[in-house]
Amino acid sequence: MVRRTLYKNYNVDNPQKSKEIREKTKQTNLDKYGFENVFQNKEIQTRYKETIQKQYRLNITNISQRNIKHFENYNSDYIKEHFIVDGFYDPHLVSEYFGVSWQCAKINKELWGIKEPTKFYSGKSIAETELFESINVENKIHNDRNLINPYELDIVLPDYKIAIEYNGMYWHSDKFRDENYHLNKTLMCKDKGYQLFHIFEFENLEIWKSIINDKLGLNKKIDANDCIISEVSEDLAKYFCTQNSLQCYADSTVILGLYHDNRLMQIMAFKRKGDSYIISNFCTEKGYHIVKGADKLFKYFLEHYKTESVIAYADIRYSDGSEYVNLGFKQIDQTEPNVYSVDDFIMFDCGNLIYLYQR
Repeated sequence: MVRRTLYKNYNVDNPQKSKEIREKTKQTNLDKYGFENVFQNKEIQTRYKETIQKQYRLNITNISQRNIKHFENYNSDYIKEHFIVDGFYDPHLVSEYFGVSWQCAKINKELWGIKEPTKFYSGKSIAETELFESINVENKIHNDRNLINPYELDIVLPDYKIAIEYNGMYWHSDKFRDENYHLNKTLMCKDKGYQLFHIFEFENLEIWKSIINDKLGLNKKIDANDCIISEVSEDLAKYFCTQNSLQCYADSTVILGLYHDNRLMQIMAFKRKGDSYIISNFCTEKGYHIVKGADKLFKYFLEHYKTESVIAYADIRYSDGSEYVNLGFKQIDQTEPNVYSVDDFIMFDCGNLIYLYQR
């Protein structure tokens, strides 16, 4: 699970996104353990594994794997009996059955005592292939090496000037990619007139399909004039964001929703900060596009809540900020790439564009 709760003193939603916090953590670990990362200490690694295995009675090394599917079968005997195919260990089948990442299934092979060789697939992950096949346009390219040669792009849609990267946690972690790798590819695509989407392996693919289809104009359209505005409860907003947004719900002061036929279709939430507000959440029901929805919600907010300015953040992995420019915002800054800590992996995104609206 990826936690993105706000660390307000540093203006980040994950402590690893702040260089100041990261440097302080490194220094604390150096002073206390002699390592920048506590898990570089072999004794701590061993104690951690023993504690997890003793507590959950399973051959697992990461506590987050408690949330796997078919948890009762996640053990050496079951794995060896059902996932050795034609003399090969198949981590892809393990991934699909248990709902863990392919990399985790591969890494745990040693823990399960499996000696058989690993069955590899040719370059394309199952999820990436599924995504490519789901894109309902005629002109699409899989594994393109021409647009930003010599770099490869997983999917390119020339008629829409869109490129898509499906980033696995292992090969796109900080073990192999520096913190500007994904941003640099985005900027290279931008120079060619393309918007690049970066999908991280741990994210909800159905939400991503909706984001891509919205950019292609394929989502079902509803006119905001046919919707009514109402304030939304925090519990409902949390559930709505979980189902429809790549970001977790962020603590908000005001939550506005657009309803169509008594069904919540879109929310825009605001967090008060001094005399200003921050747009803390903005998301739409998967598979739908609310025409002028953001415009209607923002105008309502300005009419009913007194403020001289509003700040908004656009995640560069899937937004070019145009939704805020259309509302009258102006770009004022850009953050450094954010840090995601998932299982035992550290990944960097592309950062955020920062926008300001002033009356």
